[in-house]
Amino acid sequence: MAGRRESPVDPAAGPVQRFAYELRKLRQEAGGLTYRAMAGRAGYSVTTLSQAAAGEKLASLPVVLAFVRACGGDPAEWERRWRRAAAELARERADDDGAAGPYPGLASYDTRDAGRFFGRDGLVAELRELLGRHGFAAVFGSSGSGKSSLLRAGLVPAVNARAVVITPGEHPMRHAGAFRPAGGALVVVDQFEEVFTLCHDPREREEFIDLLLTARRPDGGPGGSGGSGGPGGPVDGAGVVIAVRADFYGRCAEHRGLTEALRAAGLLVGPMHQDELREAIVRPAMAEGLTVERALTSAIIEDVAGEPQALPLMSHALREVWRRRTGKTLTLDAYESVGRVHGAISHTAEEVYAGLSPAQARIARRILLRLIDPGEQAQATRRPAARAELDPSGDPDTALVIERLAGARLLTLHQDTVELAHEALIESWPRLRGWVDDGRDRLRAHRQLTDAARAWEAHGRDAGLLYRGARLAAAGKLLAEPGDRDELTPSERSFADASLALARRTSRTRVAVSAVLAVLLVASLVAAGVAIRQAGLADGRLEEATARLAARRAAILRPSDPRLARRLSAAAWRIAHVPEARSELIDSMALPLVDVVTAPYDPADLVQGLSADGGRLALFTPGTAPAPGALRVLDVTTRKEVASARWTGPRVHKLVWSPDGRTLAVHDGANAQLWAVGAGGLTDLGAALPRFDPVRFSPDGRRLIGVRDGANVAVDLADRTPVLDEPVAAISPDGRLALVVPPASASGGKRAALWDLSKRAPLRAPSLPAGVKGGVFSPDGRRLAVTTPYGVRLWDLPSGKELGSPMVPPADRVAFSPDGRFLAGVWRDGWVLLRRVDGETLVLNTSVTADAKAEPRFSPDGMLLRVAGPYGTVHVLDISPYTRPALLAPGGGERLFSPDGASS
Repeated sequence: MAGRRESPVDPAAGPVQRFAYELRKLRQEAGGLTYRAMAGRAGYSVTTLSQAAAGEKLASLPVVLAFVRACGGDPAEWERRWRRAAAELARERADDDGAAGPYPGLASYDTRDAGRFFGRDGLVAELRELLGRHGFAAVFGSSGSGKSSLLRAGLVPAVNARAVVITPGEHPMRHAGAFRPAGGALVVVDQFEEVFTLCHDPREREEFIDLLLTARRPDGGPGGSGGSGGPGGPVDGAGVVIAVRADFYGRCAEHRGLTEALRAAGLLVGPMHQDELREAIVRPAMAEGLTVERALTSAIIEDVAGEPQALPLMSHALREVWRRRTGKTLTLDAYESVGRVHGAISHTAEEVYAGLSPAQARIARRILLRLIDPGEQAQATRRPAARAELDPSGDPDTALVIERLAGARLLTLHQDTVELAHEALIESWPRLRGWVDDGRDRLRAHRQLTDAARAWEAHGRDAGLLYRGARLAAAGKLLAEPGDRDELTPSERSFADASLALARRTSRTRVAVSAVLAVLLVASLVAAGVAIRQAGLADGRLEEATARLAARRAAILRPSDPRLARRLSAAAWRIAHVPEARSELIDSMALPLVDVVTAPYDPADLVQGLSADGGRLALFTPGTAPAPGALRVLDVTTRKEVASARWTGPRVHKLVWSPDGRTLAVHDGANAQLWAVGAGGLTDLGAALPRFDPVRFSPDGRRLIGVRDGANVAVDLADRTPVLDEPVAAISPDGRLALVVPPASASGGKRAALWDLSKRAPLRAPSLPAGVKGGVFSPDGRRLAVTTPYGVRLWDLPSGKELGSPMVPPADRVAFSPDGRFLAGVWRDGWVLLRRVDGETLVLNTSVTADAKAEPRFSPDGMLLRVAGPYGTVHVLDISPYTRPALLAPGGGERLFSPDGASS
């Protein structure tokens, strides 16, 4: 025997041959021991040992360990090798036997698996009854309770209807066509919670749920058949059924219609009874001519009874037992060898993971974590990902790892996407659960970076979507360690690099400005110190010189950076109470400009409109042919885009807001179109006013004042008819009065007048002067301000008397403060005026760079005044000092108020 030459073995022929080849190599490394010498050490015959290395079949583990000990090898290491080979052999056997087997493992039972789905007859009957009564049903249950299998393999085959099964995904409205099939179809929405976890567009989520509820049958059938789908009968016009993870029940209450539907048609899936479990274990095996040991059935029932989340674990354990079956019998010994129910997934996953090289193991970790959404408050969920995201560079090792994980049924491969076979894998594999728990915050930040990079690419790499501030700092932690960049896709790396580059440019600009100021300040201090020393003046002169220098710098910076100018002027006053510092501080506070907000878009050809409260700026950004333009809404306070919509019509000429900020009138040069502005974005209301140039809405938002065919007209938005056959310039807040201003070319010397809209007749009082160009009512409707070439004039409407003298300079565009105590105006494209209504002198007269048709906008609290400038800018003025007591408090010495409201 010792001298017989062994037949060659090809290690690439399969797991058995490769293992035999490795055993032979071990024997050679031990000095080429003969099998006779090994038999004396191992306690097995020469034939048994030689057959272990023959490559014809996989030897038993005791024989292999005896072989290894006889050669001086590590029994623990070779036991791991044997188990890997046994697992590969079992998978090959499964493939040879038809691959599917009686149990799907971690995957759900699908529509084609009705012949091996058992134990849920009662729930299927209840679901059919709900569908028969309501045409709608919702199945709730914890992850792993069998919701998907119940619908796909239980309900769908049981109903007498065509079925469409969908999962929402990131863009659920792509399934809109599934809700409009031919009559009698059953639409199954599996994993409905994805509308909350994967869909980040609230508007699309709302549309999808509305579509879902519209598709249900309110009376039990298209013809109101009601109840035709009771147990045992067909479900005609089957309707809609959804499966929702139980911890998302509260999120469903966010939609009113869905909440009402769930009250009557909800079904909660709990743990299976022992008899149901016995059916689910034994009958699939019987259907394929297999036998299950009674001891195995009892052991599995004992392990999973009362655990609603254990069904995928049980199915996976049974599949592993089937792969290790003895003949046609599923045995308790095989069940014990895979770690029973709660250890089977971990056993399989660790087996695959241990077979990877260190580089492949790192790839597996990256892939698995990309397929998980850590969630904000709920437990982690699976997240489908495109193959291009998992393997952007076509790496052979990445493709190999995906195939190995899929071969072990840990991943499910679709045409273009990959996902975890079941969420139970996250909790049941300790290694994966540890990865998620240890890096949950980092994983959440990574998911946000992925979404942000995708949006950035979708918007043509718009710089306005790059990370800044806290979000950039959080993203920076993803790149803190060596090798972290390898976990990012090229798109994510480009997005992160662009964000960091923008931050560096911004930082360099700030540093340069600070350095220049610092150099100037230091140089002046040195010069002042030298001068003081040469002149022998007191040390106090140095402080005075520094204060004067700071005051001069504040004066230079005031037009471009009003915030910094105020700080410098306040600092100058604190350094020394010199006249220059005092004068500059007063001048700085007399100029209430505190900020200049600039829209983050190309300023060329922008069209803009500031909302009534000045908080939002509507913009039209034209596209470059053939690309469409866009309507955008920018929050002036946060400087972030809050809504946008594509614009494919003619070029926009004007944007006008309604007082409540919910409607936007868009003028395209010929017609006015109305758009709704809401949390979901901008929505075309499908309403157009032909040959209409909008100017402003009435205070109640029900009417739109503009120009039609060259004449001012007010149109009722409800029926598109003119409110009055006269040129209306303004309407009172209660809708009773209208200011009628005839055009300057009108014959007969007609003057502006107030009209009673209910009587369609002019009022006798007040008698308005000639030359009125426009006007505005106070919020309470008691006062009227009209603009004339000689000043803005005020009338008290109850008495019909003029209040005081005209406000000069003669502002072109005016507005009342929310409380009606102040009147603001803009004159000659830049001078901003502010006057108390009960006084005759201006409390503010300052200049900004205003848009040619800008109107002043008070904030709701009356503390800020905003004026739109050219090229997408908004000038923000703090008028609160003019509504508080005098700047210099009388008595007890001077008390100076700083720009931020703190006294000094």
